[in-house]
Amino acid sequence: MPSIRAAQPSDAEPLARLIDMAGEGIPSYFWTFSAEPHLGPFEVGRRRVERPGGHFSYRNAHVVDVDGAVVAMMLGYPQESIQEKAAVRDLPAFVQPLLDLERQTLGTWYLNALATLPPERGRGHAGLLLALSAQLAADNGLDTVTLIVNSTNNAARSLYAACGFETVDRRPVEPMPGNRQRDGDWLLLSRRLVHRRAGDDLQVAPTP
Repeated sequence: MPSIRAAQPSDAEPLARLIDMAGEGIPSYFWTFSAEPHLGPFEVGRRRVERPGGHFSYRNAHVVDVDGAVVAMMLGYPQESIQEKAAVRDLPAFVQPLLDLERQTLGTWYLNALATLPPERGRGHAGLLLALSAQLAADNGLDTVTLIVNSTNNAARSLYAACGFETVDRRPVEPMPGNRQRDGDWLLLSRRLVHRRAGDDLQVAPTP
């Protein structure tokens, strides 16, 4: 039976690969140009994920575990600060649309990455993680969960819509270097949580 648990440093390798899957190869693109010599991109990613600090830390991740194997993961955190435009203006053009949308997630619980291994898709893992995202948002005193998805990812969009996410903004996808294809738009989705009060406690209502 699958179980959801907080990620551990020992999960860093599968987390790095699932994060890259969720990010459509953008994370490994930047890992390739890491200053750490003689390391492949996923080794760089693994080392970054196993650190205790930073947004891409295992501490911000939860995983679905099936018989001791990580088959799905969610990476998210309260979005408490956004880099100023001056700090990111020299980044490649293909990430600028994502940064424009991400700036709008300030003050929300930002679901940075959600991914399931292909053989495990369709078994409800992502839905369980999305329900957990709402609870984590409420635990942090936040009433909104945000995420970014490619408009061509129809399966993910259907799941998000069923869970109450709505499109609030969009930007055209810019192709990565070496890839002439331009696929769809990046969509910023938001879900405003419906709460019920029990005394002074704020609780998340069940996901539809």
